[in-house]
Amino acid sequence: MLKKPYFGLLVLFLMSPLAQAATDCAAVTEIPSTECEALVALYNSTGGDNWGNHWDWNVTNTPCSWYGVTCNGGHVSKLEMNSNQLSGPIPPELGQLSNLQEIRLYSNQLSGSIPPELGQLSNLTYLGLSFNQLSGTIPPELGQLSNLTQISLSNNQLSGTIPPELGQLNNLTNLALDSNQLSGPIPPELGQLSSLIALYLDSNQLSGPIPPELEQLSSLLGLYLDSNQLSGTIPPELGQLSGLMGLSLSTNQLTGPIPPELGQLSSLLDLYLNNNQLCGEIPSELMNLNEWLYRLSLENNNLINDDTAYDAAFITWLDEKNPDWRTQISPTYCSLLQFSATNYNINEGDGTATITVTRTENSLGAVSLEYATSDETATAPDDYTQTTGTLNWADGDTADKTFTVDIIDDSEQESDETFSVSLGNPTGGAELGEPAVVTITDNDPIQKTLTVTKTGTGSGTITSSPTGINCGSDCSEDYDSGTEVTLTATPDVGSTFTGWSGSCSGTSSCSVTMDTNHSVNANFEPQTGSICDTVTEIPKPECEALVALYNSTGGDNWKTNTGWNVTNTPCSWYGLTCSGGHVSQLFLSFNQLSGTIPPELGQLSSLQSLYLDFNQLSGSISPELGQLSSLQDFRLSSNQLSGEIPPELGQLSNLLVLYLYNNQLCGKIPEALMNLTDLYDPPWGIKLENNNLINDETAYDADFIAWLSEKEPNWRTQVSPSYCSINPNDVVIDFGSQYGIWAWMNNDSWADIHPLSPISMVIGDIDGSGQDDIIIDFGSPYGIWIWLNNSTWVKLHSLSPESMTTGDMDGGGLADVIIDFGSPDGIWVWMNNSTWVQLHSVSAESMTTGDIDGGGLAEVIIDFGSPDGIWVWMNNSTWVKLHSLSAESMTTGDMDGNGLAEVIIDFGSPYGIWVWMNNSTWVQLHSVSAESMTTGDMDGGGLAEVIIDFGSPYGIWVRMNNSTWVKLHSLSPNSMTTGYLDNNAQADVIIDFGSPDGIWVRMNNSGWVQLHTISGEGMVTGNIDGLPSVSNTDITTQEGPAELDNAEPLPEAELMSLPTE
Repeated sequence: MLKKPYFGLLVLFLMSPLAQAATDCAAVTEIPSTECEALVALYNSTGGDNWGNHWDWNVTNTPCSWYGVTCNGGHVSKLEMNSNQLSGPIPPELGQLSNLQEIRLYSNQLSGSIPPELGQLSNLTYLGLSFNQLSGTIPPELGQLSNLTQISLSNNQLSGTIPPELGQLNNLTNLALDSNQLSGPIPPELGQLSSLIALYLDSNQLSGPIPPELEQLSSLLGLYLDSNQLSGTIPPELGQLSGLMGLSLSTNQLTGPIPPELGQLSSLLDLYLNNNQLCGEIPSELMNLNEWLYRLSLENNNLINDDTAYDAAFITWLDEKNPDWRTQISPTYCSLLQFSATNYNINEGDGTATITVTRTENSLGAVSLEYATSDETATAPDDYTQTTGTLNWADGDTADKTFTVDIIDDSEQESDETFSVSLGNPTGGAELGEPAVVTITDNDPIQKTLTVTKTGTGSGTITSSPTGINCGSDCSEDYDSGTEVTLTATPDVGSTFTGWSGSCSGTSSCSVTMDTNHSVNANFEPQTGSICDTVTEIPKPECEALVALYNSTGGDNWKTNTGWNVTNTPCSWYGLTCSGGHVSQLFLSFNQLSGTIPPELGQLSSLQSLYLDFNQLSGSISPELGQLSSLQDFRLSSNQLSGEIPPELGQLSNLLVLYLYNNQLCGKIPEALMNLTDLYDPPWGIKLENNNLINDETAYDADFIAWLSEKEPNWRTQVSPSYCSINPNDVVIDFGSQYGIWAWMNNDSWADIHPLSPISMVIGDIDGSGQDDIIIDFGSPYGIWIWLNNSTWVKLHSLSPESMTTGDMDGGGLADVIIDFGSPDGIWVWMNNSTWVQLHSVSAESMTTGDIDGGGLAEVIIDFGSPDGIWVWMNNSTWVKLHSLSAESMTTGDMDGNGLAEVIIDFGSPYGIWVWMNNSTWVQLHSVSAESMTTGDMDGGGLAEVIIDFGSPYGIWVRMNNSTWVKLHSLSPNSMTTGYLDNNAQADVIIDFGSPDGIWVRMNNSGWVQLHTISGEGMVTGNIDGLPSVSNTDITTQEGPAELDNAEPLPEAELMSLPTE
């Protein structure tokens, strides 16, 4: 029998060096001390003093020179001590050798169990422990060692079952578990070992059938299952192992015939089937085996050994290859299970058909089979009831077995119809007869024919009541004379039904009395509009979100896109699950999605699972996904996503799993993720490794580092940690009537915008081009103009307004311009760069915008003055009162990094500055009133800082990270704004200190840079040229404006309450 060769090592026994002090692992420098300690543990646990060769072990501080130890890159990479008289248990400390690639400890006296800690050796490729005295079970943890190519545990005393987890080892080429005491079934999961060349399970106590899944081992050369207690038949699927050279199934309890499919194994050199209970004739297909077939063993079965049963040439071949083939225990044919007749006839009115199955040829052993019906001209459930089941015979049982099939007595006149019955899946080595046919004789009255024809260039389906017409597939049906048939037309998605003709008319249901044969035409025409217009299973916005995903990620090129954007039943689309009339699960992993994730997915409010991992998605993660309040399992790993992790994900309070690893994400990890309190414990909850995220602990709060380290221990494992590149802002400055409007472009050069000095300016991308446009009020008589795409002047309106601001009010991706034209015109909005919409007839004191509820739409916060106070136009649909007090000034910014904009309001004296936090709570910021305020993320931490000019004598202070006051400068400025001037994630503060100091920039929260000596009249920032990078990357900081001698520190805030509403 061809068996796996076992090679011992020729060991040169060397004398130990003179006695020295025991190894001090703390003093070892070649490898980590923990690895040294693991080696010492091996020495102590396996009687190192009595090894055949223990050169240098535990006596020198250079373990890489110890006998049998190989190091690489400062770590132990190999242990090889075959035939070296190691005795005792393998210590669990070996699991600390994290870089170990090979363990070769053959032919020793190792005892005890295999430590499950070996499952931690993620780099291990070779595990050789054969010819020892190991006992206990095989640890399932070995299934985690994805790099293993060989496992050799033969000739030990291992017991228990074979762990199915070993089926995960995709790189395994050799698995040798023979000559142990293993029991239980062969796990079908072993069929997943796609690289396996040899499988040795012989000489154990394995039981149960041979799993047919082994046919998937396309690389297998040797399969050895002999000397076990395996039962059942030989799977014919083994004939698919075209490269097999050795197959040994001898000395088991296998029954049934030899599958003729084994004759397809053209490379076979050894075939052992002896000492089983195989029956029937030896298949002549074995003659197709390799002419070099070396060993064939069929004896000691129950195979037919009568020469008259075989062709003379086959007998000659058998005599040559296996001279003892006639030596059989009890030659017999296998049990033949077959129908008692090839045709059964039944009258439609008889109710049931009784089918009989007989057992002949051989009654030895228990056998069973499965039976099933299948349609021919008769169809289930209309003509009969589809029937399946199992029949069983005990050992020696030759009695006939029966089963019944219910026959449907309908009222339709029809020809005699047939269905078939068949047998399958025999056990006990039984062979099966041919299928049988059951004929149903009709007993119904005369009928008339209704024929439906579809016309027009559209498409649809016509159905009938009573049933019969389904056109589509069946456009003609016979009905009993006098039957009234009602037809219903249902257009397909993209079509509309326009009416009947022939025996019917109109556009509603059609009724026909079958007193004669009738013909009806149904006309369908193409329909214009969206596929979502006809969807009723889920809300239309959810359908539109799915269509947006399909269009945004190349849906036509997905690996599987069944139903998508074609049918109006999205709950049946591939990868989609619905519950309670909403999308609940979306599984599109490994599906070749490419492109960007659309923000519309944020509309799937009931989504619980979102699997988009292992695709080719690019672009950034949409902040709108933070609106998926029901989401529990969120996976975007192994794509090409870039940009920052949106802090809005911290709003997903039900999240259990968040996988973002293996992308190109950059910037800081948002501290808002700490709000995800239900995440699973590692390693299942959150995974962020292998991105470009900032992994410098100095960038984060200590509490956040502690949380990260607990929830995601691998968060520091990043490819190239870096802050995200952002399109830099240009600074647009009004230098007054003498100089007009200029722009500091790309932090590099000045560009002349217009010689006129404006009344006011705001900025926003009103046409969605990716370039910010400047909206300028030049006053009377010029009105409002737009510097569009840094290239063209476009007049917006001839009236000069009171004030202006911008924001995407409807979520369309274009900045809307909100303009207060004063009394009597009120406030109007230039929506989507196309339409004027009145917001309110009352003029405002001041206005600002921000997404204060995280819904993806900019709210407009308006101070209508006394007595009306401050109101919010929420989600472009509803007025909500914020406070009855009028404000001195207002601004917005996400101070706590959770994706909702806070509204910072200076109520003036005596109330000071307050914050409307998370659209829910009033929080006092300071009791001193401000001269001016602005916001921006100065330190790149994901939280908007509030920069406040408290005027003289306090100067400018910053509320950093919503927690600390930091002084910026003692001078009180003329004006302030923020913007990203130098392509990093830290907002720079542009400050006009007035004459004589001019305009300065607080760059990167660390240095001062003078922008110009002339003071401006107004400033805004934005990326007006759309350029993605900065030309001047070497910014030299300067000494800022001189501090005031009489500046005072900011006093502590006086605690007070706002007036009760």
